[in-house]
Amino acid sequence: MDLNDLWQEHKKFIIAMVAGLLVFLIAESVIASKYGNKAEQVQRTLSQHERSLRAVKPNAANLAAVRTFRNAYRERLDALVQRTQFVPEDRFVLRDDEPRPDDVYFQAVNKVRDEVTDRAERYNISFPDNLGMPAEPPRQRDLIKRHLIALDMIRRVIGEAVESRVKSIDDIKVLIDTKAKRRTQRREESSFVHKLEVTFTLHGTSPALVQFLEALQKPEHHLTLGDPTQLSSLEARTGLMEAKVTVGALDFVATEEAQDDA
Repeated sequence: MDLNDLWQEHKKFIIAMVAGLLVFLIAESVIASKYGNKAEQVQRTLSQHERSLRAVKPNAANLAAVRTFRNAYRERLDALVQRTQFVPEDRFVLRDDEPRPDDVYFQAVNKVRDEVTDRAERYNISFPDNLGMPAEPPRQRDLIKRHLIALDMIRRVIGEAVESRVKSIDDIKVLIDTKAKRRTQRREESSFVHKLEVTFTLHGTSPALVQFLEALQKPEHHLTLGDPTQLSSLEARTGLMEAKVTVGALDFVATEEAQDDA
């Protein structure tokens, strides 16, 4: 078969192929002319941004200055924490690996009750038998931890009340901020420091209550007095007064975690 015969037999197919090739070449040319410049422009813009970022990248001196500044403020923060953070005794700290937190809770409450009872009975000073603590431990481990810290606060406050010879401790209420943990997990600013508070209602003479309030502010307790502390007269004849006192303890654990992550 010669070329003429081949052409006659396949000319439609060959024409279609050539036409398709021409369309492809034309389309490629149009696309290149329409978008090629834009692609080059985008590439140039990216290159310019990269050069700009490299220009503002901090050098070793900048980083050293920032570290010095950060360390100075961290030292000031550490000093503040040491002066103000309430650190409970080891027996009031619930370990994360403790398998039976309920037992730790019951043992701590019973032990403190026995301790303060021995001291208070010497001077006929009454106090709530439950010490303001729930009859059953909370279900959440974190809340058990905070109640145990509150128990240490209560132990110290009752001890100072006994030493000051108040007449009675009539009411104790533990105020737990149940939202504190969620704020810490979300890293909100309010989680920078947590305050655990316990309120007390006491009866006693004016000198005894004043001595009691002064004793609570001993540096070794790391306790803060809430606002307001209310004093009101009960019996003018006996000189007895009622005091409603809110005692707080600061916890900077969230801050230390944030520092570790820095």
